Amino acid sequence: MFPPSSVTNMASTSPQCPSAGESLRTIRMRSVEMQFPSCTTPGRSPRSCPPPRGPPPPSGTGVPQAGNLSLHLDRFQEDVRRLMPASSFRGIGIIDFEHWRPVWRQNWMSLSVYKNYSRHLERRRHPRWSKKDVEKEAAERFESAAKVWMLETLQLAKALRPRALWGYYGYPFCFNNKPVGRSMPCSPDVIPENNRMLWLFSESSALF
Repeated sequence: MFPPSSVTNMASTSPQCPSAGESLRTIRMRSVEMQFPSCTTPGRSPRSCPPPRGPPPPSGTGVPQAGNLSLHLDRFQEDVRRLMPASSFRGIGIIDFEHWRPVWRQNWMSLSVYKNYSRHLERRRHPRWSKKDVEKEAAERFESAAKVWMLETLQLAKALRPRALWGYYGYPFCFNNKPVGRSMPCSPDVIPENNRMLWLFSESSALF
């Protein structure tokens, strides 16, 4: 599809497709402070805004397993209708959501706040559990809820604008950023994780 540089955030453009020679309107939905509060994403997806120390005060309750999915879908529906007022929209709908990833292991570095908060929730629910049991439960609950959030958001987008090509920006991840002119394969750990995400790729009508 079009590279990110050809897509305007929270707006529409009409780039010319060089291969097909036809104009396609592209909508990229993402969080923009001027149009959304700083801790929200398209709709009302959970996002954590970490303080210097301690568990993060959640926005939208911080992690998918504690989020309000109904509220998110209501807000997302409003966003789609505002950005794509024509029900016959036939362009590209890119859901640019980069605050957390649905695979537990892949939430590293700045995204580790979601793992930390998930562990915090499980320790509160099960104060006598071992560290190993807390980790296992936190990972399972996070991934299960993340799948529901991403799938239902995508399914709603397709139902609202069925003629558009819908998908999440950046998926599938490969984590193989390379110098110009060099080719590098996906990380060995990522390939089986992407295979576990066929539920997302099969529901998408385009990959970006």
